[in-house]
Amino acid sequence: MKERSVWSRGLKRIFDFVISLIAFVVFLPVIAICAIAVRVSSRGPAFFCQQRLGHRGRVFTLIKLRTMVADAERETGPVWSGADDPRVTKLGRFLRDTHFDELPQLLNVLKGDMSLVGPRPERPEIAVGIEQRIPLFSQRLDVLPGVTGLAQARLPPDCDEAGLQRKLAHDLFYIKYGSLGMDFSILLATAMQFVSSIVRGISSLWSLPTRQRVELEFLPLINPDAAHDTFLSNGAESDRLHKSPHFQLAPSGQWFAPLSGESDDKDKAGSEAVRAKSKMQTAGR
Repeated sequence: MKERSVWSRGLKRIFDFVISLIAFVVFLPVIAICAIAVRVSSRGPAFFCQQRLGHRGRVFTLIKLRTMVADAERETGPVWSGADDPRVTKLGRFLRDTHFDELPQLLNVLKGDMSLVGPRPERPEIAVGIEQRIPLFSQRLDVLPGVTGLAQARLPPDCDEAGLQRKLAHDLFYIKYGSLGMDFSILLATAMQFVSSIVRGISSLWSLPTRQRVELEFLPLINPDAAHDTFLSNGAESDRLHKSPHFQLAPSGQWFAPLSGESDDKDKAGSEAVRAKSKMQTAGR
């Protein structure tokens, strides 16, 4: 990977400091209101501090608004959060959907621990396991980690090893070809995503019932054949979602492993039962 010049790094640092300072002042009331809401709504501190790997492997403390219950990893150890994580509070779900929980990281940028744009910083415990499987992962430490980045702007959250490899490819591309122009484009894309996430997060407070829920309950009464197709598609969607529950650093040294397969077995059995019921209704016709 290329080594950026002192001039380029200095200009990027000035850019990061000025933009993050303006953003922090603008969003300070939002951070304060959210912090009070977190403190009042659940037991535990308003802010969540966690050790992350920074430039050249230096460990720093990342600051976020707390979105999970207190001591969420007391029994599981280091884990990644998955879809519908039961440890996430109701307010925490809203903060995650709107990305308000990420706003305190502007302080990390002001301190120089992070940049506005760069690879997302990983936890030291999990990074060790990942590097055993993907040695190139350590090259992400050649630059400052970022609040956002090319991988975050283009790809969904990690849910498996293939997804992690795709994000790593984007991170390595940024490290090699990144510039202030690319940083500006990534920040613009992130800002657009941020606005849309706020709209989605607020609208979710008055969310309509999902299409799957409506069709699973009433479509069999109208047309069992159509219901059978719906059950099949929903079953496939359910299987896809359950491939990304929570991931933890397993004692075997692998960097991810499902916490429990019991829920998957139950869901698969339920899906099979629904398909069997639909077939019986179709045969009855």
